Amino acid sequence: MIWGSSFVFMRWGSEFFGPIPTACLRVGLAMLVLLPVIYAKGLFAEMQRHWRNTFFMGCINSAIPFALLGYAVHEMSTGLASILNASTPLFGGLLAWLWLKDRPTSSRWLGLAIGFWGVAVLVTVGGWWSLCVVDSQSSSEACNIRGEGHSHFFVTKP
Repeated sequence: MIWGSSFVFMRWGSEFFGPIPTACLRVGLAMLVLLPVIYAKGLFAEMQRHWRNTFFMGCINSAIPFALLGYAVHEMSTGLASILNASTPLFGGLLAWLWLKDRPTSSRWLGLAIGFWGVAVLVTVGGWWSLCVVDSQSSSEACNIRGEGHSHFFVTKP
């Protein structure tokens, strides 16, 4: 429910502040929450060393999609926006397989299947109206079973 409500807030924020400032606010608040965690785990020096890669991945994975979703929620329902966001790992896995020739392991296939099933259940069983209440993104989090390996590659390679 918390993640699903973020699309409602994104719509309100985009109407009030605009899509890009809303995305910057969302990413900035996440940074303020995560920086103390990074510091507490002793990873601040490593993050400073790889700040360009971290910044690039943050733009590609968070800032740009949030800004585009901010524009999109003006033309579509927040439920549809949450479905599209929930399907992101599914398309990411497909692109990694086709473009990067990264053959999915059994755990990745399982994660993709669970994510697809979760999105399909919310759309077909619960109806479109339930997407405003239920978080469809949490159903696709299973797709990230092995997804952190790709982010690790971009963040840790010089």
